[in-house]
Amino acid sequence: LYLDDALNAVTGDANDRVMPYPSGEYDVERTVSDPDGTYLMLVRKYPDAGDRKDLSNEERYRHPLVLLTFPPGSRNATVRELDLQDKFIGEMLFLQPENDDDAIVCAGFYGNKAEHGMRGTFFLRLDRRTKEVAHRSFRELETKLVGSPVAFGEKLTKRIEAEQDQRRFLPRNIVRRADGGAALVAEQAYDYRVTETFNGRTTSTRHYVRNNILVVCADVRSEIQWVTNIPKWQSVEHTDNYGSFALAQQGEALYFLFNDRDGNIPEPTDGVGVFNLIGDDNNVTLVTLDREGSMVRELFMGSEHKPFLLIPASCKPLDDGRFFISTKNLDREMRFGFVTFD
Repeated sequence: LYLDDALNAVTGDANDRVMPYPSGEYDVERTVSDPDGTYLMLVRKYPDAGDRKDLSNEERYRHPLVLLTFPPGSRNATVRELDLQDKFIGEMLFLQPENDDDAIVCAGFYGNKAEHGMRGTFFLRLDRRTKEVAHRSFRELETKLVGSPVAFGEKLTKRIEAEQDQRRFLPRNIVRRADGGAALVAEQAYDYRVTETFNGRTTSTRHYVRNNILVVCADVRSEIQWVTNIPKWQSVEHTDNYGSFALAQQGEALYFLFNDRDGNIPEPTDGVGVFNLIGDDNNVTLVTLDREGSMVRELFMGSEHKPFLLIPASCKPLDDGRFFISTKNLDREMRFGFVTFD
């Protein structure tokens, strides 16, 4: 039993919403709750309930994204297809509104329907009352970001290209800026498996690759202002505990912490070197982005702390303004600490 927006008693579960499509014809990609009680659900709609497991990411993305809006106390949705005309939407995130003055912001990556692959990034701002798209902003990414694989060596690159699209950026987070704008944070991330047979014995090793960070900043109108690429190259076998990054925010600055190597500070002109667990010059790097997207790359934790490495997934901001960090060495010893960003 629950109460609708008119305080009428309704039998059933408030979360038992009625989907407008048969089971199997859609995937729920994102959900967000508006402070006014509206529940929004982003779904990928397919023409039938066929098996979608064999679809590549791009084949899946070419099916339309639909925004389902459930008014307060209602189990039935208003259906809106997010039509970008000659573009298709790949991955997309919602920015959760915190009060009545915050816009509902969506951001992600798009491709052109007449081409292959992801071509750029976008922001959408939804009207708080109607939930219709009130503003769109697009920015095509440089070819070197979306069209060129990271150099792994010719043989390995060809194998990865056959299995994965390693040029795809995955949205990791979207944060509200101090000036009322928003920043989309994405990462070039993928996994692959190498299977080898030697003397009749077959081994299989999974590799976790976490590369460049892409930051897209939009103003309070959700108009894209700048795009910054943070070079990073991480390739770790068997575990993804040490890959990716931790994100902190203080004032108008964004802070990124990740495992790296000494040779990448300052950033080499010919590209960053790879971080892996067996490197003898591993460190933790701090990258700071200011309000204009300018980047400072510096050493955060160096040789005196070796062989302790950052565990990004365990690093979190605290309510008192400090940032909690977690580290571990290969002997599974752990150390914890707190950081304050000025």
